[in-house]
Amino acid sequence: FLKYEFYEYLIKSENKKIVNTIKEYLILYYLAGNTKELDISFIKFWTLSEKIIKDIGGDMTDGKLVKYMQKILKYYGYPNYIQNSISHIKNKRNKLVHENINNIDQIDRNIIKLVADTIIWFIMEYNEIVKNMSEYKIILDYFNQDNKRTIELLNKIEELKSQNNK
Repeated sequence: FLKYEFYEYLIKSENKKIVNTIKEYLILYYLAGNTKELDISFIKFWTLSEKIIKDIGGDMTDGKLVKYMQKILKYYGYPNYIQNSISHIKNKRNKLVHENINNIDQIDRNIIKLVADTIIWFIMEYNEIVKNMSEYKIILDYFNQDNKRTIELLNKIEELKSQNNK
């Protein structure tokens, strides 16, 4: 998951606040990965993924959280069956947490680990172009769509603002 060269690049980054946040995520990732109990490891990877997405997008519904997880997986080219499994995994997570029904298997744990891997990679990949965590939301909201019309509208808004400032 983490190449040493990229880690060195990250450490040299001038965006220290985000680098410190990434370090925190990597510690939580390490703890989740080194937990022997499958269900506890699963919960730790889920919680880490949820924490990162909520650090980016603020408080949100479970449905929106799942959509963001799916968006990131789609962006990095993971197959639809993996993207679509997130809703099912969320239901298993809810049964475990709220009803103490543990039907987590190795595949569930591996998929949520993949989500955490991918989200952390996303944060690291774009750390030099964002100024804060909330700017990642802009990338997430727009990177799986055609943005030509959005750019046209933003350019029009800038024109209108400059006209009003004269």
